[in-house]
Amino acid sequence: MLEKEFARERFVWWFPLCAAVCVALTLFPLTVSSSDLSVILYVVVTVPLVSLVLLGICYKRRGRQRLTALSAFALFVIFTAVLFVRFLDTRDAVRWLVFGKSCEAELLAQPSPAPTLLRHMEWEGWGFAGSDTTVYLVFDPTDTLATAAKTRKSGKFGDLPCEVFRVRQREKEWYTVQFYTDTDWEHCTD
Repeated sequence: MLEKEFARERFVWWFPLCAAVCVALTLFPLTVSSSDLSVILYVVVTVPLVSLVLLGICYKRRGRQRLTALSAFALFVIFTAVLFVRFLDTRDAVRWLVFGKSCEAELLAQPSPAPTLLRHMEWEGWGFAGSDTTVYLVFDPTDTLATAAKTRKSGKFGDLPCEVFRVRQREKEWYTVQFYTDTDWEHCTD
């Protein structure tokens, strides 16, 4: 009888490991798919699947295991809420963590532009029905975009070719710059 009780309680240590794997699998689509597709995958696949698994464990287990599953479900709900409130910032942070160093190397390998131009490359883009939004990764060695990133306001900043919707700092001298819809670096309509 004591062995059965011990075996039943031993399951609890697997739960945090499973939760960590679920979080990793949740964050993976955020890094490899477009912004719109990652939201759809999260809402349609991840949320129902994880909720069913956690609530199924709550239903079948008793005692500590049920409490652990309920705690994990509560954390998942909080994580999901925070993710949706700060989706773009969270997604950019995860993508920067995964792809940042390789993008830095690729961008710095490009030939130097004219002295008044910033080095840049497309970081992300999305759109629908001919309306495209582009986000660029920008290397700004003088950090002229730091103020724009801190104030989180839209406008014309530093050596950017036109007015932009958003500037976010990734690291010192590295920024993501989101242009307005249907505007890109080469075709500004100032």
